[in-house]
Amino acid sequence: MKNKNNGITLIALVITIIVLLILAGVAIVTLTGDNGILTKAVTAKEKTQKAAEEEARKLKILENMGTYNTGKTVEEAIEQDVPYEKNTQIVDEFGNKITVPAGFKVVKDNPADPTPSVKDGIVVQDATYKGTIGSEFVWIPVGEIKKSETETVTINLSRYTFDSEGNETDQGANTINNYYTEDTQTNHNSDCKNSIATDIEDFKLKASAEKSGGYYIGRYEARVDNATLDETEIRNPGPNGSYNGSDTMWTGYVGGQLVTKPDSQVWNYVTQNKASELSKSMYIGKTFTSDLMNSYAWDTAILFIQKVTNRNYANQNSLNTDDIANQGTNKLLTSNQDKICNIWDMASNFYEWTTETSSYSINSCIGRGGTYSNSNNYTSGRGSLVTTAANCDIAFRTVLYL
Repeated sequence: MKNKNNGITLIALVITIIVLLILAGVAIVTLTGDNGILTKAVTAKEKTQKAAEEEARKLKILENMGTYNTGKTVEEAIEQDVPYEKNTQIVDEFGNKITVPAGFKVVKDNPADPTPSVKDGIVVQDATYKGTIGSEFVWIPVGEIKKSETETVTINLSRYTFDSEGNETDQGANTINNYYTEDTQTNHNSDCKNSIATDIEDFKLKASAEKSGGYYIGRYEARVDNATLDETEIRNPGPNGSYNGSDTMWTGYVGGQLVTKPDSQVWNYVTQNKASELSKSMYIGKTFTSDLMNSYAWDTAILFIQKVTNRNYANQNSLNTDDIANQGTNKLLTSNQDKICNIWDMASNFYEWTTETSSYSINSCIGRGGTYSNSNNYTSGRGSLVTTAANCDIAFRTVLYL
């Protein structure tokens, strides 16, 4: 009988190995490639985690919507850490009144700090409204306020000029230095093409001591979330960049949401009219009004700061004069930070659009505050600007009143 060979030939072995290598390569690609199973698993895990975080955030908002603040004092309001259902008046340790907007909660600057009083700058935070959650504003009191149990100061809502020592002169509705006014709807010259306050008389009434007893200004210069800078319309983008066009409603940012949060890009490269539109539309149909900063709100805030700190802040120029702090001086070294009464950057960082008007035929808009690009600018100074001056060193600030 002949012996049978049941083994495999060398050729068959080589072919088998080649097939196995091909299959292994395909398996590796399937597992680890850009569209591989492992990569997709990691991506799916990340998406699931983000979705869970977003869902938790939404659930917390929904929970808060059913659990409104009942605190009567600043301390109680901070402790409860939820928003008020409606505009609510509370008091600080000295009995000073603060009106908290519906949907906002009162927060500390630092959880480890003592409970703030009005003189420290009461901060409220948006805890309700889509897109603007986390935005912060500081209360500017109007009328008689207590700095302590024994010391009282009076803050009159008005327009002011300040001398070199910081002493104020109440200008009211006067034309300041023959140029600067806060126009009403009835006396505004529309040919100037600049935007004015929604209703300055309404602001003065509601912010008065007899009504709300104050108003809020953005804790930070206006910031922009979820946007990119479109440089196609900007000449020499960067520190010397500026808008090179005539559209009064132009902004260099594509998309984006107006916020007043500490970690976002400051909204520069914006015309005066666009800054006004953004401020007015930040909160629509609420129990309070949002608007672009006006001269009454700006000057009274300076007066408040000076009266409670005994400091000549009216003549303070920018603390950061070498470069732009794209996220405000809160991102700079402490020595370059401009923070007083919990308000950031009125003297520093960016020049700020307001609704105040100049009688100059071309430069009909007024900018306020200091700017990194010019050490001659200071907090209470006024400068005339053309409404399309959408430069890298001009931003804006929003005001709220109830």
